Amino acid sequence: MAKNVILTNEGTKQFNHAIELLKTSIKEINQVADQMVPENLILDGLSNYLSDFCKSMEADSKLKIVFTTEGEIINADEHIDTTIFRCFRILIFTILKYSTPDTIYINLLKSGNAFNLTIKDNSTFNIFKAPNYNIKQDLENVKSILAPFNGNLYFKTAESNNNEIVIQIPI
Repeated sequence: MAKNVILTNEGTKQFNHAIELLKTSIKEINQVADQMVPENLILDGLSNYLSDFCKSMEADSKLKIVFTTEGEIINADEHIDTTIFRCFRILIFTILKYSTPDTIYINLLKSGNAFNLTIKDNSTFNIFKAPNYNIKQDLENVKSILAPFNGNLYFKTAESNNNEIVIQIPI
């Protein structure tokens, strides 16, 4: 049963300190999670892992996810696979956080000397132009993940406001 409690100044300070400790711990847990690599990504390869990840997300929601691959997708390099996965995860959750698509289209392409990952949605909401939404930090995180590989991030919105994000990593 909840009861109202009146905190003293000292109690308020202790409560605020506890909240700050929780915030710091959550931030550290997220940083550790970002550095972790799922074992199945290494064992099954990037294409299979992303396909399974999409099927899992689709099963847990009303969202339809269409995942396709083009070119010979082989395990090129564990670091590149991990980088693509980390960018993929951030971008998918960014789209879900800021728009409400019914369907997300994901294409993994190996063409020539590069991997391309394209993520499109069928939302009617342009996440890149919305003044009240701050996706800048998410996109900066992706850019910083791509930087060691000289990777690029492109994004655009069609006339219909469908959002499209492309990452490219030279190999």
